[in-house]
Amino acid sequence: MPNNNYFNYTDQHYEFLYYLLSFAMEQYQDEDPLLSACAKELIRYILDMNDTENVVVTELDGDTLTVNDDKHILIGGTELYEPDLNPEDLKNLYCVHYDPSTSFTMVQDEGAHALYLPMKKVREICGKYPSKNPIFLQHIQFLDEQLNRIKSTLQNPLKQWDENDYRNFSSHLVEDSVIDMTRSVVGERIYMGYNPKYTHSLYWYYIPDDKLESMGVRDHVRAIYLYMRLNTINICYVSNEDDDLYEQKLRSFVRGIQRMPIFFDLSDYKEKIQYAQSIMDRLVEEFRV
Repeated sequence: MPNNNYFNYTDQHYEFLYYLLSFAMEQYQDEDPLLSACAKELIRYILDMNDTENVVVTELDGDTLTVNDDKHILIGGTELYEPDLNPEDLKNLYCVHYDPSTSFTMVQDEGAHALYLPMKKVREICGKYPSKNPIFLQHIQFLDEQLNRIKSTLQNPLKQWDENDYRNFSSHLVEDSVIDMTRSVVGERIYMGYNPKYTHSLYWYYIPDDKLESMGVRDHVRAIYLYMRLNTINICYVSNEDDDLYEQKLRSFVRGIQRMPIFFDLSDYKEKIQYAQSIMDRLVEEFRV
């Protein structure tokens, strides 16, 4: 394999996924039968189909693939934008986020399905099909290198981490579902990206608008979510300056449970993340103005 890998120079990794899945089209199946079989297995995973169901990509339109004429897979990198579909079609829309560069925003309206496609799953499926396609082989090599970087980071003491290690750690939290991805994606958003002030940051577990309404703060606090920087977890409140009183009440409620931020290390980060998410759940269930 080449040392100079194309995928080290691009953040458009979702385009590889689009390329791979296109081999499930009838006109490309004979070009590389192994890639065609790989594409079909990956599509079955995305659509939660059984192994015996037939799979054919019947249309390509921008970043959207139509499967068997009735299901739509929207592939996104930095951000997903839903096509103009009616509510009935949204039920058959699967928004797939795939970005091993670990810098993304994922937003999805209610009504469609959402999926963060882990590198491990793509590597597992691709590893079954020994195609000689050079693009395919370079991407497998890139995935192996990324997964090895994550493994190396988790074996190093946290106090020795640099920016790359924090990026790898953030990727691990998403890849291995350490954070609650279902709560973070469906109807809301999850963001992971680089900010020089905060090193590699992770924002997740947004409280939905209807919950903000039931808490009595929707007209005053636009968003509440968890965010992580370095080895701390905190709660962010987004409000207007005139509504500081509501933010103060929210902060006071949280202080009654736990002083923020929450510090963690490699021995307890999973428990601390779960604890932070439980505080957000208590905010939703117990806080009322």
